[in-house]
Amino acid sequence: MDIIESGATVAVPNYPTGRVIGLYGLLGGAIGSSIIGLPITIIGVIAGAITPAGFGVMQAVAILFSIIILGSLIGLLPSLVTGVVICHFQIYFDSSNEVLPLFIIGCLSTFIVFLAIILL
Repeated sequence: MDIIESGATVAVPNYPTGRVIGLYGLLGGAIGSSIIGLPITIIGVIAGAITPAGFGVMQAVAILFSIIILGSLIGLLPSLVTGVVICHFQIYFDSSNEVLPLFIIGCLSTFIVFLAIILL
């Protein structure tokens, strides 16, 4: 049996291009906005902007879902661009070493898309 080194790359003939672009497009904006929206909602409850009594929990959940839906719509284009760039470089998320390049690609594509929207 051959021993595979930990830094070895694996060549896969069928890179899941459609799956990667589709999942990034569908989930990228929702995940990004939930990362931002959850602390905003918690701070709103703590600060008293969202009343904790009565329907306060339901109000906080409704605000969080609204942030996620709005973030999905706004983040759709940057997420698709991120998926296309990841497919171009055929990056696999097989270890924790791949998190930083994916994070940098996501931040740069979001910045470039929003800069293009603002300038055009």
